[in-house]
Formats: sequence, C-alpha cells, structure tokens
Amino acid sequence: MEFIILMLLFGFTITTTVVNGSIFEGFRNWTAVKAPFFYKLLTCVMCFGFWIGALLFWTLTFTGYVGPVGEMPIWFNLIFYPFLQSTSGVFLESVIIFLRKS
Repeated sequence: MEFIILMLLFGFTITTTVVNGSIFEGFRNWTAVKAPFFYKLLTCVMCFGFWIGALLFWTLTFTGYVGPVGEMPIWFNLIFYPFLQSTSGVFLESVIIFLRKS
C-alpha cells in the first residue's frame, strides 16, 4: 500500500512539473502552435496524469512490482491505476489551489 501511495505521489510530481512548471513552458507554447492536440494534453492535469499513470503502472504491473487488485484479473490494473493516478492528481491539485487562496 505504501508503494502505491509513493508511486501516486511520484506520478503527481511528474504531472505537476510538466503541466504547471516553468521549465516546460517553452515546450508547451511550441506545442500550442505546432500540435494543438498535445498542447491540450500537456495543460490538463487529469489528461496528463492519466497517461503518466498508465505508463508508470503498466510498467510496474508487467515487471511484477504491482500485483492484482484483490481478486480482480490483471487487466483490471491496466485500467484502475491510470484512473486512480488521474483522480488523485486532480484532488491534490485542487488542495494546492485551495491552500494558495487561503
């Protein structure tokens, strides 16, 4: 369980860095002109978080670091964890925005 939470935080860190970080601002602006579809992906916490979660947890599932969720088949991991990553990323982003406004 701790490993899953650590990986969710790791995925959130990657997502926040790419979506909100100034280090990727030039790349995001470039994609706005050259590839608008990817610009939308790179500026959406939920969208980018899903794909980071998919990449992270698919890799961890196929290498054996993350096992099945309960009695569910292994393909359930391939759907469940990316959505969990995306949802937790949106939740953490909302908490951060709330705390900044307080």
